[in-house]
This record gives sequence, C-alpha cells and structure tokens, in this order.
Amino acid sequence: MLKVCVYTYGCSKIAGMDQEVSDLVHQARKGSKEAYGKLYTLNLKKIYRFIYYMVYDIKLAEDLTQDTFFKVWKSLSKYQEEKGTFTSYLFTVAHNLVIDYSRRKKEFRLDPEIAEAIASGEDIEDQMIRKERQEQVQYALAKLDGPDRQIVMLRFFEELPTREIAKIMDKKDGAIRVALYRALEKLKKILKGAKYE
Repeated sequence: MLKVCVYTYGCSKIAGMDQEVSDLVHQARKGSKEAYGKLYTLNLKKIYRFIYYMVYDIKLAEDLTQDTFFKVWKSLSKYQEEKGTFTSYLFTVAHNLVIDYSRRKKEFRLDPEIAEAIASGEDIEDQMIRKERQEQVQYALAKLDGPDRQIVMLRFFEELPTREIAKIMDKKDGAIRVALYRALEKLKKILKGAKYE
C-alpha cells in the first residue's frame, strides 16, 4: 500500500515519510553519519537500478552509485528542499554523473546479460518466457538514446511523476511528457519489428 501512495500527494503516509526523510537530511547536514546511512539505505536500490540501466555494467553501476552518494554527502549543504525532494536530488546527481561518464567514454557500455537471477522453483517454460521478455525489453531500452532511456527508466522503473523527472533532467514538465510519448513510440517500433541479439 505504501508503494501506491508514494507518488500520490496528500497521502498521510507520504507526509510521514517525507518528514522522516527531511529530519534525516537535517541531521545529516549537521554531520550525522548515522542519519546519512539511513538515507543511503532508503535510496540505494533505486539509484543503483537507475544507473545500471543507463550503463549496463554492474561494476560501473556500483562505482557510479558510490560516487553519487559520496558527492551528495559532500554537497548536502547545497540541497534545497523547496526545489524538490531529496530523492529527486539524488537522481539529479546520478543523472549528471552518468552524463559525465558517457561524455568521457563517448558511449554507453551495453551488456545484454540479465542482472537478476530468476527465482528457482518456477516452471522452466515460464523461466524461458520471462528471460526472453527481459532480454527484449533490455534490448529495446539499449536501442534508445540516453535521454529517452533515462525518462523511461525514471517514469516506469522508478515510478516518478513527470514533474520530478523534469526537475532531475532540468527540463519542463511538458517537454518530458512529449519525450516520454516519443520514447514509448520508439520502444513499440523496436519491440514490434526488431530481432534482438
């Protein structure tokens, strides 16, 4: 139930969660490593997942995730709550680090291997179907350019509203909606006709 409420404003659970995060940020600004450790724990998986699907390299994603949290720790005084949530701030830093990395490398590193193991005990046919679908989606995402891939990842994997994605990517909400629509159209075309490798 909490996950459903996370991006619905006005939900009482959100207010409590936001207040907890806000309190942790204030404590971390005062130098509390324990408070920052809790912020790290709350956000680690989603930041890692976002970065991984941008670079498709486990080790690189781990490094960039670590860099994200280190950079945020060092720049915590620059975070302004009135400009967006702490999570948006984390995604913005992660987004910028991935962009910086891709500029240095001039390309995204793509690895088509599936990152998560399929749970055992499942019917082998179901496993094969799931694996094939994951590979198709991964292939299609890899075919999108960086900004389109980021928008799709933030909207559907991280379930962020378009206004937060706009803040993260420093664009207008309307531009994100248009880009998301176009990215989804590209994905449909890729998934319809492409034979992936």
